[in-house]
Amino acid sequence: MPDERLNDLARLRARIGETATAAAAIAASTRTGSRANGRMMGTIRDAITWSGSDAMLSVFVVTAARAPLQLDWSVAKPPPLRVRTYLLEDVEGVLGDRTVHEHDAVFTDVPDELEAVLESLSTKAIEDGASAVWLGFEGSFSFDFLLSPEIAAQIYAVADADGAAVARDVDLRSDAWATRVAQARRRLLADG
Repeated sequence: MPDERLNDLARLRARIGETATAAAAIAASTRTGSRANGRMMGTIRDAITWSGSDAMLSVFVVTAARAPLQLDWSVAKPPPLRVRTYLLEDVEGVLGDRTVHEHDAVFTDVPDELEAVLESLSTKAIEDGASAVWLGFEGSFSFDFLLSPEIAAQIYAVADADGAAVARDVDLRSDAWATRVAQARRRLLADG
């Protein structure tokens, strides 16, 4: 078990360098008129293609199991080139006995019918036993701000027992979207 924790820690440290670059791009993507990689940012599409060479969807899944839930990527066209899954250590015990896994799916381009893909992926994960699922921009995850209104603009899909909701670009900074994300947070923490 200690070796497993060391491996998780090593993977997390390796991701810190990636996350710092991504976080800068995400911050830029949520401000109208900012630039990243020489391109105008400001849309969900821009933020998930921040690297300039591919698209990445980061899916966060909360379950009662230690093992990650297998997500159904069959709805995504084109399919992901690869999916990496990471256990996110809940050191403070925010979620009690539940765990959060991050699934980073890398695509050659943004999947066709992105909104339908996000809704289907999230809904199926809930049906398969997840208590909450959300998609957020790279670098947006923090146990301190788990589904909080403060980071709602960095979350573009959320699902729980209330169903799945997918944000459009105009929704990200709206009070309605912040409220929906906060509802998912309240339910998630109350269920713990």
